[in-house]
Amino acid sequence: MEEILALCIPIVFVITVGLITRWISNNRVRRELINANASPELAATLLGSPEENPDTSLKWGMVFIAIGLALFGNQMFNLNADDPIAFGLAFLFGGIALLLFYLIKSRKDA
Repeated sequence: MEEILALCIPIVFVITVGLITRWISNNRVRRELINANASPELAATLLGSPEENPDTSLKWGMVFIAIGLALFGNQMFNLNADDPIAFGLAFLFGGIALLLFYLIKSRKDA
């Protein structure tokens, strides 16, 4: 359990710092656009659409579920976090999830 926490804490820290940096940057850009009297279309183009893309949500949902299943499998087979197979399973399951997403997306677009 301690190995998992030792792995998760730095990952969560990096993601949190990245999200806070993006939030501050977007707020500064919005402020400058308001001061420059920019059109709403220009602001939407520069900052992206506020609506979530359902395909992105599906992709990351599949990846996180697959990695969770890999971690669950590691616990079921009593693998240590230091074993290379533990990382291999996480990457394998994540890759399979991305391939499945690609198949779902290509069939949806066709």
